[in-house]
Amino acid sequence: MNEARTCTNRTAPRPASRNPKARLRGLAQRVVDLGPDGPVAAGLTRVRTLTQARNLRRDDGQGIVPETWFATLYERDADPWGYVGSDYEARKYALTLAALPSPRYRHAYEPGCSIGLLSADLALRCDQLLCSDYAPAAVERARDRLGT
Repeated sequence: MNEARTCTNRTAPRPASRNPKARLRGLAQRVVDLGPDGPVAAGLTRVRTLTQARNLRRDDGQGIVPETWFATLYERDADPWGYVGSDYEARKYALTLAALPSPRYRHAYEPGCSIGLLSADLALRCDQLLCSDYAPAAVERARDRLGT
């Protein structure tokens, strides 16, 4: 006879912080970062607005994004994802560069370079940098930014 088995989490609960103010500050930080007015929500709102305004369909119904979607996106806006001037993106790029184990590289590859913001910083640390993107207009903007 088969019996149904249930699995329960038997780990002990985490002890409460000894400093309630520190715990509260941590919770408040999470609310600010992930709240409805935070940088993630603002970015998602911008993408949704752009998509609706352009009346673009992201995929063909089978999960494949057509090349024309990206081409149209970059034709209508020089920075369709809102990277320029974004504190979130600037911090993400700084953390990405800080995570690299070496200060200098002979060769590097950046797939999905978009308009080349991270590419510009990577180029300073590489002898040779190869960047690519699905959208030809994005590659052109990255080339302009890098001066190539």
